[in-house]
Amino acid sequence: MSNSFLEAALGLVAFFSAPLSPVAPVVPREEFASPAADSPLVAVIEAAVRAEAGFDSQALAKVLADDYVEVSPVGEVDHRDAVLRFYDPANRRPAPQVAVTEPLARVDGSNAVVIVRLSFSAPEAAPQRPPMLMRATYVLRQNASGWRIASAQYTPIRTAAK
Repeated sequence: MSNSFLEAALGLVAFFSAPLSPVAPVVPREEFASPAADSPLVAVIEAAVRAEAGFDSQALAKVLADDYVEVSPVGEVDHRDAVLRFYDPANRRPAPQVAVTEPLARVDGSNAVVIVRLSFSAPEAAPQRPPMLMRATYVLRQNASGWRIASAQYTPIRTAAK
């Protein structure tokens, strides 16, 4: 993984760290899929985010499909093996805190698309700055062992100066 997701996210934090306010409106929760329907899907995404933050490649492997592929915020395509190598515990470094919010889920049988808002905050020991916001689109597939993430696309949310 030449430019990792975390490196890209931290670089984007620096790039977008002028006084920030989201341009994209916050959509009320009522406009999304029902919480009961999207809860298992969001739980898988949150497990992946926790595994990435903790550099827990074993936990991450449990939620990624065997043919997982992602498009990073800078447009690079990374396959499952490269992602898991990057999140190996030996590579652990301070990671931003990430909040997963505003899920919008669409389910069609054993396939689902979930769009979430990711809010990256500086690690606790780092100087505080406004969070960097990103939309992530996940494609999930259900198999005998549950929902797995088949792909992800990360897109920075543009911000505007006040």
